[in-house]
Amino acid sequence: MSGTKKQYNAAEKTKIALEAIKGELIIAQISSKYGVHATQISKWKQQAIESMQAGFTSKRSSGINTDDEQSQLVDKLYRQIGKLSTECEWLKKNLKCLSSEQRESLIDENCSLSIRRQCQLLTLSRSNLYYKPTQINETELAVVNQVDEIYTEHP
Repeated sequence: MSGTKKQYNAAEKTKIALEAIKGELIIAQISSKYGVHATQISKWKQQAIESMQAGFTSKRSSGINTDDEQSQLVDKLYRQIGKLSTECEWLKKNLKCLSSEQRESLIDENCSLSIRRQCQLLTLSRSNLYYKPTQINETELAVVNQVDEIYTEHP
């Protein structure tokens, strides 16, 4: 038994598959003629039939673009990505001159962008946006003042 497998090129596979499709010889005869296992011949036959079916489908109806159309679409999309990234960088740079309060006022909860993304674009921390300071009641303020007085007397 040999250690290396025989490799078949596309032309040989096509020839064997076409013979199987024609049906003039049974699979066992084709197998012995070319020295290929019957299961492999059946697989190649099935692949050939599927490839032929794909060849008859209309490119327009299946939504498949030609290589030229595909490359034009990719180029157009890359140009659009470049334009958008340039605009985004320009906005980030020019919005930094605003104070954080002014940038916070620009955030719109009803926008299609998430609040997280809006904060990223405005270079704001979301925690500052959601933080609501609590009011100190009078008793706490009196205690803090007493601690401060004691500390200033005895540092």
